[in-house]
This record gives sequence, structure tokens and C-alpha cells, in this order.
Amino acid sequence: MSNTKIILASESKYRAAQLSQLQLEFSQLPSKIDESPLEGELPPDTARRLARDKHKICSEQNPQAIIISADQVGAVGLTLLTKPVSVDNAKSQLKLMSGSKAIFYSAACVGTAEQTIEFMVETQVLFRNLSEIEIDRYIKKENVLNCAGSFQVENLGISLFEYVRSDDPSALVGLPLIGTSKALRQFGISLP
Repeated sequence: MSNTKIILASESKYRAAQLSQLQLEFSQLPSKIDESPLEGELPPDTARRLARDKHKICSEQNPQAIIISADQVGAVGLTLLTKPVSVDNAKSQLKLMSGSKAIFYSAACVGTAEQTIEFMVETQVLFRNLSEIEIDRYIKKENVLNCAGSFQVENLGISLFEYVRSDDPSALVGLPLIGTSKALRQFGISLP
């Protein structure tokens, strides 16, 4: 399967940068879906459903390709962490997370229309107690308006934490690369 086409079912530049770490040729195909949680749906279930829906749409359009889809849902308790879109929303989320533990559920699907491997990685993040000055300074230094939870762990956002706990440190960025690599090898893709 070394000549198999690989498609990342996402327009995210962050997930594309992550997948590029594996030094594979791939294309991106956004799968436009409503990412709203269903009523009563728990955060890990939302992440799984969205990753499956993205995979299904792309694999129907490209049945012979290996599709990689992912979704991440973060929460403090049952309060979902979203892409803030505005500075005020980013400040509110960072205030909510200050001194609290957030859990990020990163679900992924890798495979073809006929066979798919699904997995999820849970990442626990304990935020430091953040002052309003620190929150303001952080938001001015890093563009986080399109980042779930209002931070970028791969950049300055790492300074906001007491700890990050996960079986896959890449999962917090959005695409769990350890599980993705394992699944790709099962489909005959040589890594490294």
C-alpha cells in the first residue's frame, strides 16, 4: 500500500503540521460538518462522533484512500472548551481554566471506506493560577482565537500549565500521532 493516497480530513493547519512530522505525502480535504454537541452528549462521545462523521464523508468521496480524521473536545467538568473566536471569550475560558484541571478528548479514525481503526487519547491539563495580567499578556502574544481552549500547547501556551498528562503528548495539539502512526502501519504505510 505504499502508493496509497493519504488524505487528512481537515483544513486545520495545526493537524497538517502534525501529520507532516511523519514525513508522508498527503492532501487535505475539509469535511464540513456541524460540530455542535448533541443534547446530553458527553465530551468524549462528541469527539468520537465528530471524528467518525468526518471520516465517513471523506471516505465516501475517496473510497480507496486512507483517510485520517480527528476531533478534539475539551472540558472543565461538563463545561465545554471551544474555539473562542473573540478576545473576550478567550479571556473567559482562560479564567475558567485558571487553577483547574481540564480534560481534552482527542478522537481519531484512520482507514478506508471498508476498514477503519478508531482510537481516543485523553489528556489531563492542570492550569496554573493565572492572573488577569498574565491572561491579557498571553492573549496579546499568541493568536488563540481559533484554538480550542484558547491556548497553543506547542507554543507559549505551555507556560500556562502545572502539568500535562497523556499517553500521547501530541494529542493535545489535536492529532494523536502515536496512535495515527500505529494505525498507518497496520495499513501497510512504512513508518519511519
